[in-house]
Amino acid sequence: MICAAVLTSAVFTSCSKKDDRTLYLYNWTYYTPEEVVKAFEKEFNCTVKLDSYSTCDEMYAKLRAGAKGYDIA
Repeated sequence: MICAAVLTSAVFTSCSKKDDRTLYLYNWTYYTPEEVVKAFEKEFNCTVKLDSYSTCDEMYAKLRAGAKGYDIA
């Protein structure tokens, strides 16, 4: 009985953790219109964090330097 209570408690504790519904996007400057981002966020119930670059050299330099955390680059 105690084991069941402990396991149930563990399950509910892990399920109560809020899901991270954030998409991290690394894209060209001005390539992703704000209205597209807002529509995407609304349709998929998430937040989009957009980081941008203006040249390929800038993008490559950042990624080569070890930039992490992007879902799409």
